Amino acid sequence: MLAKERHAIIMEILRKDKIIKISDISRRFSVSNETARRDLEYLQDTEQLKRIYGGAILLGGNTAGLHQAPHAHVRRSQKSSIGRAAASLVNSGETIILDIGSTTLEIARHLSNISGITVLTNSLPIMNELAGTQVTVYCLGGRLNSDELSMYGKVTTDALQQFFVDRAFIGAGGVTLEHGISDYNSEEAIVRQAIIKRADQTVLVADSAKFGTNAFASVCTFNDIDVVVSDENLSREFREGLSKWRNLELILAPAVDEPDEEEDV
Repeated sequence: MLAKERHAIIMEILRKDKIIKISDISRRFSVSNETARRDLEYLQDTEQLKRIYGGAILLGGNTAGLHQAPHAHVRRSQKSSIGRAAASLVNSGETIILDIGSTTLEIARHLSNISGITVLTNSLPIMNELAGTQVTVYCLGGRLNSDELSMYGKVTTDALQQFFVDRAFIGAGGVTLEHGISDYNSEEAIVRQAIIKRADQTVLVADSAKFGTNAFASVCTFNDIDVVVSDENLSREFREGLSKWRNLELILAPAVDEPDEEEDV
């Protein structure tokens, strides 16, 4: 089955049930959880649904068709550009933590040419991305979230207590000036809080679409963030708002055109 056929059926299910799980998509279409996640990321990028922990919900009744695909390409390009800009902050010989998420995965994709670095992560996709490179990788164990391919829980936070790192790169489910960084899953929010405490510098990586929304669980305020890396579409409201935080650096990455991925499995 082609990806666009799955997308149409997923939207039909959402219009009926208002919610869908990654595990349901995987079973229904006999695809991997990773493929199911990519389907939901694509449909979120085309503004047809909103990703939540383990699945997605219908976005404000918007049932627009797949003609919005060019916007999806723009957002993927933004994440790639953010990843490249964030990776440029890493120096040879540093130890860093990479949080879970599609944007932090883009950071990992731009690290292989930096010598002597060590990466700690609780993300299986990031581990796979860095496997076979010159990067030294430490796996932060814990309970497996099979939908997100990440680890969380007390084992993860206990493991973090053993390390100090130069920089931590965290993602977000939502970002607002009033309440800072939030996530859709409280367990993952707790892991992010533990990550922040182990780093000399904390870098938030979030595309402009994440700004203006409070997700379910609070992570931290901007008092705990040293650098924000977003894209050039970030609104003036947030650019000016972030400038009010003392010693907070804002980096806006330009969009970079990259070919779309085509997949049907």
